[in-house]
Amino acid sequence: MSKSFLSMATAMGISGCLSALSMTNASAAEQRLAEFDYVRLQASFSAVANPDVEEDSSPVGGSNTHYEWEGMRDTGYQAAITALFGRGISNESAWQWGAEFVYGSYDITPQSFATSGSVNKNGSTAKLYHRTYGINVVGGWQYGMINLDEWTGFIDIMPHVGAGLATAENEVFTGASHIKSSGSGAYYEVGLRVGAYITEKRFIYGVTLNYQYGRSTVDVEFPGYTSEMELERHGLGLGAVAGYRF
Repeated sequence: MSKSFLSMATAMGISGCLSALSMTNASAAEQRLAEFDYVRLQASFSAVANPDVEEDSSPVGGSNTHYEWEGMRDTGYQAAITALFGRGISNESAWQWGAEFVYGSYDITPQSFATSGSVNKNGSTAKLYHRTYGINVVGGWQYGMINLDEWTGFIDIMPHVGAGLATAENEVFTGASHIKSSGSGAYYEVGLRVGAYITEKRFIYGVTLNYQYGRSTVDVEFPGYTSEMELERHGLGLGAVAGYRF
């Protein structure tokens, strides 16, 4: 066997190894690009359904009166700070999960009160508000999240469940004046959120459509009266989102 043939074989072997190594490195790089862990931090502001309000009011030593509040606004508002964790897989769907702090504010000022088959107009000019402060646990499915620092888009479907502190304001009419007071209680909420987003580099912008059901119970104390309020809300909401992906 000639030396030239051995030299050629050796050169071809080295070249083949280098090519295989190069292909292995390229495949590893593509895999790293195709699958990656991420953290999403985002803030959102949403218009959501306002609650329906029912009240049981009792004077000390007297009988209970049940009221249904009528003529309130249709829309309340929620703001949230959300942290999501997940794994992105290019051109495939993947799961993500996280938690969020949610603040809700609802104008519950009624125009009238229905009780015992009659309707009484609200004679007060004061504004009454219901507010919630809670934590949601979220988890669901996303598609289209890719690890490229350029413009792209993705969608997600995210159920959530949460609970926290609820407060509400109320009034009683003593016959001479209205007395306003506030109380606290608890609430819970469940819902489903569908989001569509675009990314510019690592910044995220999007809109969400959600359905929520929530229920709050708040006790309010007045001089000589006690009031138990039940606030129930359900319906669609629309939100705007901005955030950053790490």
